[in-house]
Amino acid sequence: MEDIIQKYKKWKKIKNISIVITSLVLAIWLNLFFSNTDSWRYIKSSVLNSQIWTMKKTDLYLENVRNSWNIYINLKSSKDMQKVKSMSFSLVYNNKNVGIKDKRVNYDDAELLNLVDNDWYNTVIINFKNPTNITS
Repeated sequence: MEDIIQKYKKWKKIKNISIVITSLVLAIWLNLFFSNTDSWRYIKSSVLNSQIWTMKKTDLYLENVRNSWNIYINLKSSKDMQKVKSMSFSLVYNNKNVGIKDKRVNYDDAELLNLVDNDWYNTVIINFKNPTNITS
């Protein structure tokens, strides 16, 4: 008489091996399929190895400025803005990698308000006393 438990263990082992082999075949097929198309450049497993850089023009964006000791982040506009009275934006960051030491506004008649200032999230409102034109 055949042991039912042994038969079940054998069936389970064969089932698991077939799932692994099917997954491997599917992964190799997808790799070969996408490596011959333009889609492959957009699908990368590592951000560091990605070679496509696209910068979408948004209303506001951040730009790095480096000097010998510090890295400054400037908030810039990609469009000309007319008669701006108030501007708000939020920053979400990893506080283990990024530290915000100081926030400044380069306009004389502007007031900077920190609404939310956590270790990982910061919401800022910039109010202008007079309507201001901001160039790109």
